[in-house]
Amino acid sequence: YSFFFAQSSGNGDTEFNLRGDGTPLSDLAATTPADVAEWTRVVGDPLSYEPGDLVMISREHPRHVEKAVAGTSTEPLLMGAVTLMPGLVGVSFDLTDDVTEGVGSKTDEELEQEWNAKKIANIGYVPLKVTGEGGPIQPGDPITVSSIPGVGKKAKPGQKIVGYSFDFFDPPN
Repeated sequence: YSFFFAQSSGNGDTEFNLRGDGTPLSDLAATTPADVAEWTRVVGDPLSYEPGDLVMISREHPRHVEKAVAGTSTEPLLMGAVTLMPGLVGVSFDLTDDVTEGVGSKTDEELEQEWNAKKIANIGYVPLKVTGEGGPIQPGDPITVSSIPGVGKKAKPGQKIVGYSFDFFDPPN
């Protein structure tokens, strides 16, 4: 049986069904965009982080991330990238123990300031900031951190990567 059932007005299309066994079914299970992110505390002002910034785990601040930059002791700790509109967002227990109360009707900007956090994507197609520092980038090229904080570049064999390019990037052309 269905515990909760919602249909579109007029056409009878089921939009959401919470079954009696607790299983949620939803047309919204497929989202656009479809990256998966989690609210994560950042080192410094969250306003200094932008979508596409690569981040790494901070060794000095537990459970925080900072902009990734090559040549630092934390370079191998790449975690993901700041995202703008993820399809699914998790909230860590250290931010709030009651998501419905903690998030409520607050805007992303209010949550960023309250939690000193950003939405960090670690799964999915996420636009990244990149530079030509490692050469032209083609689809399928591995992406690592560059010398510019938060910006990626084409990786060399053996370097830690955050993912693979899905597009071309060749700044002089």
